[in-house]
Amino acid sequence: MAKVTDFGIAKAVSNSTITAFGTTLGSVHYFSPEHARGGFTDAKSDLYSLGVVMYEMLTGRVPFEADTPVSVALMHMQEKAIEPITLTPTIPVAVNKIVMKAMQKDGNLRYQSASEMLRDLNMAIKNPDGNFVFIKDNENDFPTQKIPTIQGKESNTQKKKKEKGLGAFIKKHKVISSIAGGLLLFIVTIVITYSTLQLTKVKDVQIPNLVGKTSEEARVLAEDSKLIYTELEPEFSKDVEVGRIIRQTPNFAENYKIKEKTEITVVLSKGQEITTVPKVVLMKKEDAIAALEEAHLFAEVIEETSKTVEEGYVVSQETKENTEINAGETIKIHVSTGTGIEQVSMPYVIGKTEQEARKLIEDSKLKVKQVIYEEDKTKDDGKVLKQDKEAGSTLDEGTEVIITVNKIEQLKTGKVTINLRSLTGGYTEPTGNTVTSTAKKTVDVEVKVGDDSVFKGTKSKNDTFEVEVSGIGTITVKVYIDGVLGNRQKQLNLNSTNQIVFE
Repeated sequence: MAKVTDFGIAKAVSNSTITAFGTTLGSVHYFSPEHARGGFTDAKSDLYSLGVVMYEMLTGRVPFEADTPVSVALMHMQEKAIEPITLTPTIPVAVNKIVMKAMQKDGNLRYQSASEMLRDLNMAIKNPDGNFVFIKDNENDFPTQKIPTIQGKESNTQKKKKEKGLGAFIKKHKVISSIAGGLLLFIVTIVITYSTLQLTKVKDVQIPNLVGKTSEEARVLAEDSKLIYTELEPEFSKDVEVGRIIRQTPNFAENYKIKEKTEITVVLSKGQEITTVPKVVLMKKEDAIAALEEAHLFAEVIEETSKTVEEGYVVSQETKENTEINAGETIKIHVSTGTGIEQVSMPYVIGKTEQEARKLIEDSKLKVKQVIYEEDKTKDDGKVLKQDKEAGSTLDEGTEVIITVNKIEQLKTGKVTINLRSLTGGYTEPTGNTVTSTAKKTVDVEVKVGDDSVFKGTKSKNDTFEVEVSGIGTITVKVYIDGVLGNRQKQLNLNSTNQIVFE
């Protein structure tokens, strides 16, 4: 037999608790099968009643419902209740089994004590879907029993007998009566707690669509949905007439529910307003946005690179300054993010060959704009003497660079062709009876490069001959005939050509 301490309550139970126990015995929806039969009841009967109460709390209905108390009593004795988890699928498996075990028809198949049931309840808290609740499957079948018809009035003798029987039972079974009273107190506490939670539970409501409504219409809709209606600072709008709602927060959506008493804020339209677009070009981005907002306009920032405008400043605006437009319009402003060009470092190329210098410059994402050749005999031929950009300096990618390369002139040779017939007119040998000519047949020829004589000799006026000359770069070649230079002086560029002709 269960003890009072199985429920963890004091042994002493007040008279009101016992009275409550008496009331429970009189509620047919919470009868145990043995109670309905008029048989012996004990602590296990109270556990059955507790199972019924838990069933109702979990599903919102009692396990057996009929038109008459007699029918309900018969159902307690003969029919098996629909499992709570069938009616409310979210119920944990372990809790479902605890309720069904507590509501077994046969008292021997139920929990044998409150302590045993409490152990399973504690286990269910830790493992809601555990398989630790053991239910025997050899429940006895109960034959249909005849239930006395409930009379409208009872005789005084019957009342006395009933009182005598109940009082005698209580006196005889004080421990069981105390446990039953404690169970009732426990059940009443649970029911009151559940009812309080239901009453204080915040419901979900469909959010109303307030956009386009007037303030009065929106307020009524919000209050009907038990929401808190709040109006924010009104704004100008070209699309929404004055006094109607431009937007709401939270936004409306089909099948979108929010809790009752949630605040819903709205912005009312002030109608259209004409404003003048300010000039924001070359202003800092933040200042430009502030200037547009002051004119009741919005700013849309578009970032772009610029070689002429510093980063963070407005490059241009798509709506010209002093243009009159509706307030609330959006003005697109283009803001500089800088040049957008990668910054690179100028390499040190002095002392490198021209080819090496070109590669270093190009690998640094720079370009060789020009190569200047100078001669410095104190430096190695073909090496870079100068660079126009300082090594280590930061430059824009693609910057053009000029380098100066040492080029020492080399001694080269060339040929000078002299056609004396053409220069002197030549001479003709006499023939036949012609008198012998006394004309001079030869001339003295001298070839000079600059002031240096490279050839000197006597040649026939009809000769054409070559003289080899040498020098660096461009040289001056002079041809003297019989000591006279005349106009026989020419330039010979030994780097590009190696022959000149005098004729």
